[in-house]
Amino acid sequence: MDENDIADEWQLKGIKSHHILLFPLIKNNRREEIEETLNGLSAEETDISYFPRTTHLFKADLPILEKILSEIKGDDNFTSSCILHSSSDLGLTHKLKTEHRSGAILFFDGLYIRVSRMITTEPLNLENLLPKTGCPKYENEVTNEFISCVQKALPNSPPMGSWFYNYYTIDEANWGKLGLRREGNAQLRLILTDPNFFTVTALIFTEIGKDFPVYLGDEDSIHQMIAHDFFLIQEINDFLNVYDIKSKEIIKYQNKLNTDFGGVISPFWHIYDKHKAWNSVKVALKSLYSIKDLTDKGKILVRALEENIEKKWAFFNGPRQIWLAGEEQDMEEKIQHSTSHFLKFRLDGLELKKISDSPSDPFYKNDVEQLNKKVSYVSTLTDEICQRERDLLTAYQTEFALYAVWFALIAISLAIFSLSLSWF
Repeated sequence: MDENDIADEWQLKGIKSHHILLFPLIKNNRREEIEETLNGLSAEETDISYFPRTTHLFKADLPILEKILSEIKGDDNFTSSCILHSSSDLGLTHKLKTEHRSGAILFFDGLYIRVSRMITTEPLNLENLLPKTGCPKYENEVTNEFISCVQKALPNSPPMGSWFYNYYTIDEANWGKLGLRREGNAQLRLILTDPNFFTVTALIFTEIGKDFPVYLGDEDSIHQMIAHDFFLIQEINDFLNVYDIKSKEIIKYQNKLNTDFGGVISPFWHIYDKHKAWNSVKVALKSLYSIKDLTDKGKILVRALEENIEKKWAFFNGPRQIWLAGEEQDMEEKIQHSTSHFLKFRLDGLELKKISDSPSDPFYKNDVEQLNKKVSYVSTLTDEICQRERDLLTAYQTEFALYAVWFALIAISLAIFSLSLSWF
């Protein structure tokens, strides 16, 4: 066998581990309020291309990155640091890059942290993949020391990130030797099981082995697809918070119903209190109708996200071609394009077994289910309280109309009595 034949025997080449978490430091810089985004939804116009809108909603905040960089440069835990004018995984124009003393490299764009570590650059075959990887470890030391620097530079910053995820990427795959034919820009998620990992599932039960992902394909696209899924998790949870607040507001009106109903059955001489309760009902109805509009927008939002899930779409960054008048044309700012999500395979012995003919579900599928339940709950509760408030409003209007009739009759009686007196 000559050297060329030997060189072609490898199946995989180069392994990196990655640890990501959401750290939305510039969350308050969102270019639209959450309710503004909801109110902008239209049943006729909204489709899957509406999301994730990452770089429409957020822009890189260079002064914040510079403050963090200044703090990091004085920290011995980091050996070199700089700000790159280069698209981040989320498509923002700038990102901070810093190398930790352990050899890991951290990237941060104001919203999203990725810590990457080179495991090996050598070629290997599938039989060597599990021994070289294993269930990926959290890069807590790196992220904690980085966030500590952030808190020193920006004391009001959040104390930690959320929604952690660990994975591996392969630098290069010899698709022919793997027995696969890659079509288009398909990316592959390969599931391996680490038999040395034990999970305690109850006081007396343990689960042996843990699955973990290794991604094959274009590394930049892989990072972007994962990043935008996690960005949407953040967005969906912000929408959930809005409906949590609205549900508490509705319950407040629900608790006032007894008091407002008391005004209907109170005696006539409590006319001032009756009028005050009547106004309270009108204010409640106005707010409830506003919430009802918001739940209708929420249903549109859920339908759009469910369509993403149904089509199993992920998102990657592409060049922006349209700029508004007065905007700075920074070609490092990207817009998001849809693509098929990861193809799913499992390592079975020394072979790759396809798990499903359809791509993976987006990471935010469960979050959309929670949002759907929350929107449905708030919608149902709003309709119920609206109906009860309308009934109260009708009762007050009927009572005050009756009072008006009484006053009219009294006025007529007084007029007739006055006329009668004038005749004598």
